[in-house]
Amino acid sequence: MLTSLRLRNFKSFSDQTVELSPLTVLLGANASGKSNFLDAIRLLQGIGLDLPLADVLRGRTEGGREIWPGLRGRAEEVARGGAKSFTLESRWALGREELTHEITVRVGSEPLVEHEALRAQGLGVLFDTPAMSLKGWDGFGPGSSPSKRGRSLRAGSDRHPARRSLLGQIEHHRGRGEGVRLNDVVELCHALQQAMRSTLSLDLSPSRMRGYAHRSLDHLGTAGENLSATMHRICQDEGRKAELLGLLSALYAPERVGIEFIETDLGDVLMCILEQDEVRISARSLSDGVLRILGKIAAVLTAPEGSLVLMEELEQGLHPAQVRRLVQILEGATQTSGQVVATTYAPSTLRAMSRDTLGRAVVFGRRAGVPGTVAQRLGTLPEFDVLLAKGVEHLFEAHWPET
Repeated sequence: MLTSLRLRNFKSFSDQTVELSPLTVLLGANASGKSNFLDAIRLLQGIGLDLPLADVLRGRTEGGREIWPGLRGRAEEVARGGAKSFTLESRWALGREELTHEITVRVGSEPLVEHEALRAQGLGVLFDTPAMSLKGWDGFGPGSSPSKRGRSLRAGSDRHPARRSLLGQIEHHRGRGEGVRLNDVVELCHALQQAMRSTLSLDLSPSRMRGYAHRSLDHLGTAGENLSATMHRICQDEGRKAELLGLLSALYAPERVGIEFIETDLGDVLMCILEQDEVRISARSLSDGVLRILGKIAAVLTAPEGSLVLMEELEQGLHPAQVRRLVQILEGATQTSGQVVATTYAPSTLRAMSRDTLGRAVVFGRRAGVPGTVAQRLGTLPEFDVLLAKGVEHLFEAHWPET
């Protein structure tokens, strides 16, 4: 789980640390920094996918198909105020290990790693690599190492290692008496990579959720384009199918009592909802709101353990009663596994949250005399409980969190 993220000179952030929980809701006015924060998490995902930094920032296309969308503003606007570099320092809880990863990226015509370090709570510094050790971006020479403490660690075959994170490049070349220690370093690097890339950034598009999808597909897709295949996979397990039907029955009126699939000879499937009067409605006819909430439920139900799901505008297209149930689903799911970071603008969404979830929500805004975006947990702001007793609407009508 990603437990905190410090952003220095990244987009609207000058120097802020954001603490995260299993379910973290981001609050704030337009242009306050919420989407910039999500961009930072997506950048970490690109690092976990072992993409070159230029591709992480600008996007990557292969054969006319978009492989990675890049970040808003690309490399030209990622560093705050024309700065030459930015830094992201992330803390992770991976099983029993607590890791801190720090990467400084120098922007320009070719984004490059300027400094990168990884520390473990029990093991100390695993590697700490300043730009100097990268030999002016030309790659590692024979016997050179990104670690001062492990001489047998080195980058792999990439001739220009500064073009991408070292996490995916470090290899272990066994030296006498060093095997256990260095194997631990390599394994932790790869575990962190896996955690970083296990991020699903939802950008649900109902028009893309209405079609057939092959039943073999094992992922929802960023736009939810594989919704029917994902629902089909869930329904192969009777226990999970019962859980899904229970959620559907609680969410919609008229009450939904069943789910089935139209299947072609080629293995493509199309989800259908059975209403209580046995009327069958296929995904082609479901409303945008129904498809959006089904996509969010499917993302949570199928997210691998330890994964992170990003959701913007949690309440988009949903009735307040449906939002309340969705919040309850997210609170329950993230107590056992997975992590969700979501943005919201609606007081009705906040009313649906437990006091603990609301207290751990992060509000973004600006403060006089402080450069850039300021981020703080709602529960730590002065007189939170007193003002909360007056109602969530009162807090936001008075613009209290932002000021």
